[in-house]
Amino acid sequence: MDINEVSTTEDLWTPYKELAAVVDSYLSSDGGSAPYAVHTFEAVLRRQAQAFRALPHNPPKNPTSREEIKRGVTEGVTLPSLGETVLSEELVDEAIIISGLYSKKIH
Repeated sequence: MDINEVSTTEDLWTPYKELAAVVDSYLSSDGGSAPYAVHTFEAVLRRQAQAFRALPHNPPKNPTSREEIKRGVTEGVTLPSLGETVLSEELVDEAIIISGLYSKKIH
């Protein structure tokens, strides 16, 4: 992915997908494009620096959001690129587990 390319379907994961693509490209390069790959990697890291700085500052668990996700199994949720969709119970369970791993505990 070109670092100057703008995605038309940008979502929460787009910057991380871009970073993964750049890392994959660098690791699979034959060495001839290594200087370009390093430059691209550094440019992507600079652009995403704020996201990396924010990682240790995760917000606390949000009971309202958790209930909204749980209702997605029966009532569905509205997703930006997909519209209204019903979530599988497995997806909701995994989302809650992952959320718990990255949320601060409220004391």
